[in-house]
Amino acid sequence: MAESSARRVVRRIEAYWSDTNRPELVDDTLVLVHRRDHPAVRIACVMEPVVTGEIVTELMARYPRLAYIANIHQRPRVLGVVFGLCAAAGVGIGTTQRLGTVLSEEVMADYVHRETRYQERAIRQHRQVEALERVDDSCYRILRYDLNPVVVFLDYVYELSADEIRRAIDKYPYFDAYVTSNQYALAISPQARDVGVRAGRHILHWGEFMDHLTVPWE
Repeated sequence: MAESSARRVVRRIEAYWSDTNRPELVDDTLVLVHRRDHPAVRIACVMEPVVTGEIVTELMARYPRLAYIANIHQRPRVLGVVFGLCAAAGVGIGTTQRLGTVLSEEVMADYVHRETRYQERAIRQHRQVEALERVDDSCYRILRYDLNPVVVFLDYVYELSADEIRRAIDKYPYFDAYVTSNQYALAISPQARDVGVRAGRHILHWGEFMDHLTVPWE
C-alpha cells in the first residue's frame, strides 16, 4: 500500500524539524503539528500536480480551521484562483520544501518567499504598471497604462538554460516573457534565448524586464 501524503509529511517534519515541532497523524490527509514557539496547527497534505480551486475548497470544507495546505508534489502548478481562496480563508499553501520555515511563522498563511515578495513589490511600484494579477504559481498578468497587458513567468534561477525555457513553455504555454530576478544569475545562454525567440517569448534578466515594461511588446 502506498504511503499517504500525511504520513510522508509527518516523516519529513520528524526528520528535519523535530526540535521545534511534534507532528501527530490524524488521518491520511490531515496532520496536527504541535509547535514549541506557537500554537498547534492543522495541515492538509496532498500530492497534486495541478492544484485547482475545487481541490482547495473541498479540503477547507472537510477540515475546518486549516492553517496550511502542503503539497508533496515538488513542481506543482497552482491555479491563480487558489491563492485568492486561500488568502480569503487565511490558509497558507505551498510545497513541503520550505515547510520548516513556514512552521516557524506564527500565522503560516503570512509566509511569502522573499524573492516572490521582492518581485511583486517591484512590479507594483513600476510607474507603468496599473495592476498585477496572479495567473498561477509562476505567472502574472501585468496591466500597463496605455500599453497592452503582458503575462510573465517569474523565476530566480542562477543559470537559465534552454531546457528550463522548454520546461516552462510546456507547463505554462501562455506567457509572453520568462524573467529571472536573480541578481547573481549567469548570462542567459544563446541557446536559451534562441529557444525563446523560436517560441515567440522574450527571455529577460530583471533589469531588461523593467525596461521592457515601458514599451509595447510584439
